Amino acid sequence: MRSNTGRLQRALALLLLVVVTGSAWYALVEGFSPLDAVYMAVITVTTVGYREVEPLDTSGQLFTIVFLLVGVGLAFYTRSEEHTSELQSLAYLVCRLLLE
Repeated sequence: MRSNTGRLQRALALLLLVVVTGSAWYALVEGFSPLDAVYMAVITVTTVGYREVEPLDTSGQLFTIVFLLVGVGLAFYTRSEEHTSELQSLAYLVCRLLLE
């Protein structure tokens, strides 16, 4: 079970890294304020569907497409790791109860 916790922690760290990277892009390349950059990164990864904080140029649109695919894929992976960890904990508890 210890390795699954490590996998979940790595997945969460990667997801945080993706949001930080996206925020940096929007701040440095697109010129968004730090708050707007984080907001844009979070609404993109969570697929909330709000419109852009500011209109994006072509490079911003291309980055957002890649960022969205990577971020959403990683969010799904993180959730699957969390789910796997929960199921294995439950299976462990059931086995302990049955063996007692």
